[in-house]
Amino acid sequence: MNLFKNNYGFNRSGIIVILALGWGFWAGVMADQAAMGAFHWFGKKVDLQLISEAWNVIQHAYVDRAAIKPQAVTYGAVGGMVDALGDTGHS
Repeated sequence: MNLFKNNYGFNRSGIIVILALGWGFWAGVMADQAAMGAFHWFGKKVDLQLISEAWNVIQHAYVDRAAIKPQAVTYGAVGGMVDALGDTGHS
């Protein structure tokens, strides 16, 4: 009886499990860096702490808090980041 007839070390489910664990590890590292307020993008450190602080100030200290529209603030922040690229006509 040949136990290795169709099993040469890893079968498909074994490879899928290894890939899932690797992806999970990578996602965990990225989530940890994001939670700490910084991550690296194209070799440069990006600090998200400033964005988080601005969001918290708006949520807690803005005079007319009932008028805050979270989606509008989020889209405005994203639009500002895209505008900061200075790439007119493409972004």
